[in-house]
Amino acid sequence: MALQKTFSTALLFLLGLSIWAQESLSLDEYFNILKSTNENRIRSTADIASLPTWIDDIEFRTQTDEFDFERQRYVLRVSPINKDRRIAEYQILRAMKEEASLQYDDIFETELKLAYTSAISMAFLNAQDQYQSELEKVLLDQITVMEKLTVLPGFKYEDLLDATNTKNKILLEKSILQAKIANMNYQLGSVNKELNSSNIDGVKKAFNFETRDLINIDQIEMFVASVSEDALVLQNPMVRSNQLAKEILRREREAELAEDAQILDFVQVEYRGPNYLERADKWRFGAGIRFPVNKEKNFNVQKIKLENDLENLDLEIEQRVLRHEIRNERSELLQLIADYRRYETYVENELIDHKRITEKYLTKEGTSPLLLLKIKEQEIENKMVLLEKQEEIYAAYIDFVEDSGMMMFQPFKNYISSNFSF
Repeated sequence: MALQKTFSTALLFLLGLSIWAQESLSLDEYFNILKSTNENRIRSTADIASLPTWIDDIEFRTQTDEFDFERQRYVLRVSPINKDRRIAEYQILRAMKEEASLQYDDIFETELKLAYTSAISMAFLNAQDQYQSELEKVLLDQITVMEKLTVLPGFKYEDLLDATNTKNKILLEKSILQAKIANMNYQLGSVNKELNSSNIDGVKKAFNFETRDLINIDQIEMFVASVSEDALVLQNPMVRSNQLAKEILRREREAELAEDAQILDFVQVEYRGPNYLERADKWRFGAGIRFPVNKEKNFNVQKIKLENDLENLDLEIEQRVLRHEIRNERSELLQLIADYRRYETYVENELIDHKRITEKYLTKEGTSPLLLLKIKEQEIENKMVLLEKQEEIYAAYIDFVEDSGMMMFQPFKNYISSNFSF
């Protein structure tokens, strides 16, 4: 049975698809690789280098005169675009490109959050594994002591049975935990193909992150409390998307008005062919002149103005909702930290009591070492509860970083590193 369990655990490790390895990759190294393979995704409008062409349309016409092909006529007509319309169309293209980039960034944001949550999970799984190993050792010591005490009258075999059952439960949990660690290594590597190879400098490496690699709770508390709500709203991708939609509508209205204000409609040149009888009339030049009207009353312009008003309303609603969500998430996160502090104080007070009890009673002759082992067991369990509360804080922190828009405003800033600065 033990051999079968050992084999199963080893098999789960191999399912990490060669990511579980001999050398460890640090948290900062991991995110540096993620950064280097995704830097080309940074939003840019640099490739829209110039204004659209000043020519709107080129038209070529030809016709015969009384089916006499020797007197064929040719007309070339060019319709220009004025400068104001060109500028408006250029700004539309820039806004549309940035809008498309924001949508593309949604994909990267999903990958980035997966990287953050997976790295945090790995760090806490490793910490949990360490505490379970310590707890297993304490329980084995308890069982050893109890087995020696069975010769004493009045010994409670129920205590030995409980300790044995608890030990077996811990072994099962450790086996499951090891499988989770192997699976998490695979998830961390699957974020992108560069990491999936897990082959850096010719050496395969595992993602053995630890909680000490992470930003600490004091830093999280100071950072979350200090960030400006107004700044978070303004830099949020959803708000920016609405602003771009509004910008596009504004520029479309400008383009419509500029088109109506254009006076020169077209210029043309006509050539009547080499065999035309009247040589002086072989070439003719012409132009079309437009008379601008008040296009503010035009249907398209009015429609764009109404759509712009709706976008303004959507933007205002989006900002209000976002402020409310940021305020709530910040409050909930700070409340989690406050609750953690309370439990941390409780654990510290319990440690003081444990120290007082051990100093008072363990010096007495004949006192069972089980008391000390029970205290040690309780202290480890308290650490594991603290660990769970810490993980809740980190999960809420990543949600806050994502929902507030910070994650994509500075996508290559490592928000969970112990070297994080703000």
